[in-house]
Amino acid sequence: MKNLIICLSYAFLLSGCTALNIFPSKNISKLSFAIESMNPEFQFYFPDQNKDSIIFKIKENYPIEEVIKGVTDEQTKILSALNWVRNQWEHNSWNDAGTNDAFIILQRAEQGEKFRCVEYGIVLKSVLATIGMKSRTLGLMTRDVEKVKMGAGHVLTEVWLNDHKKWAMVDAQFDVMPILNNVPLNAVEFQSAIVEKEDFSLINISGELSSKERNKFMGFIPHYLYYFTIAFDESTIQPDQIFKFNGNSSLTLIP
Repeated sequence: MKNLIICLSYAFLLSGCTALNIFPSKNISKLSFAIESMNPEFQFYFPDQNKDSIIFKIKENYPIEEVIKGVTDEQTKILSALNWVRNQWEHNSWNDAGTNDAFIILQRAEQGEKFRCVEYGIVLKSVLATIGMKSRTLGLMTRDVEKVKMGAGHVLTEVWLNDHKKWAMVDAQFDVMPILNNVPLNAVEFQSAIVEKEDFSLINISGELSSKERNKFMGFIPHYLYYFTIAFDESTIQPDQIFKFNGNSSLTLIP
């Protein structure tokens, strides 16, 4: 009888979490979007490796050039940088670095600090810029983001592929890039591939993820792929210098 009461209490606790919306739902949805031309007034700004002091300090103090030495393939360069960033610290969901300066984050990681997905996205963007790649941090939110108390958002990176003339999603927290038919997917394409049960692969510099690594990632990422937010200006961390469009610093794609 005592065990039954314990089990019932535990079941009630779990159901209570759902009712109280403490954590986001794991459900995923088939999404559709209006097809229209981009507003021609939108402008997007990216770091300039020849002018950005943060990028310069990273190049001077970290072996990024060695990481991609001898590599000519664009995708392999990206995967090499992705893996390097992933290995600079272990993930910590609660430690907010309090800065968007990738160099400072890397220095603190050397001292043993661990950071969130946000910091992985910030650092990867700057590291990719040191090797001439244009990238942006991408904020993801669940469908029920306005209802839950924690865990309703995730941050990763999208990098522009000159070879394919498209954006590709990379997640430094998990060291992963999704591909379909040997073409890297952006976040919206990846969401569609998940829902449509397409035969996509998850890769990093070592090749395809193991079943354990794949299951871990796929147990986490799908329900975050609902709202997609990018900044108009990725080129500065100075609040008073950030370009805004009609007073807005970011743009969100909404199903």
